[in-house]
Amino acid sequence: MLCGRGDYVSNPQRSFLPHPKKNTSSKKPRGVDIPASEKITGRKVNNSSESTTSHSILTPLEFTSGRPYLLENEELNKFFKIKTLKILKSIYPKSCNCNNPNLLFLKVKNRDSIARCSNCHKMVSITAKTPFENYRSNLAYISFIIWDMINQYPKIMTSKEISRKLNLSYKTSFYLKKRIQVIFSQLNETLRETFIKS
Repeated sequence: MLCGRGDYVSNPQRSFLPHPKKNTSSKKPRGVDIPASEKITGRKVNNSSESTTSHSILTPLEFTSGRPYLLENEELNKFFKIKTLKILKSIYPKSCNCNNPNLLFLKVKNRDSIARCSNCHKMVSITAKTPFENYRSNLAYISFIIWDMINQYPKIMTSKEISRKLNLSYKTSFYLKKRIQVIFSQLNETLRETFIKS
């Protein structure tokens, strides 16, 4: 059963972005809460055993020197990459077929779409046999745009808007949006719940 665009955003859990930094200007960027275990503070994540000095992190809606903040913050970029891989893995399950599979993300240098099993060390492509097969751009763009689409609903995000926000060519933005729409068109009731939880 296919579902329309209105269905997958009917009850979104906006739960995968750090708190926005307080801004004294009239227009404040919107942010959404994330679980305490996933909040980004300082140089490390809160679930680390080492104590770090916490500080607020701006949302990707804030731009620096004409470029999205997403690309200028290494931790936020990594956060959205992992979120993208989790989304793809939840909708298009992948496994290394060993007795105790445990796929780890971003463990293969310069190959962000490859996950490696911590037990058998087999490498699995998370984007293979998905709408994002042979995708060459930053994986963080995918979950960032999905998050932004949900935040803007019912306003429709255009390819030109994606191009402006991510500093991409119109053609790249167009095909990025089309691939995301293919994912949305394949969500049935079960997959939609899985998608929201991821």
